[in-house]
Amino acid sequence: MLAFAPVGHAKVVTDTHASPRIQYGASKLEEAIKAAAIHDDRMVIVGNLHDESIKQLFDAGRIKPLERSPGHEGFVLGVVQRNALAVIGADDSGTLYGCMELAARIRQSRKLPPP
Repeated sequence: MLAFAPVGHAKVVTDTHASPRIQYGASKLEEAIKAAAIHDDRMVIVGNLHDESIKQLFDAGRIKPLERSPGHEGFVLGVVQRNALAVIGADDSGTLYGCMELAARIRQSRKLPPP
């Protein structure tokens, strides 16, 4: 199950049972979105390849299958159809690093990446 954390109009979404590392990464992403005053109705889905909610998105075809797994502590930034972004880590550390990377991009550009 996913938990929603509204920030302005953009929302960061994590699994309700997300680990402390993922929760920390999601909070840093929320801070970057809030600081950039982003008014965007898309969601940013945050999780790892082992999360049931992420598996369901792959199974439903909402996230394209990965050409290759991101590897230990790796991550992928992607688009879930046109209404959401995804930060998907190979593990909790990879998810954290992906959140930090996206947060840095948001702080630099002051917007969410285009779909």
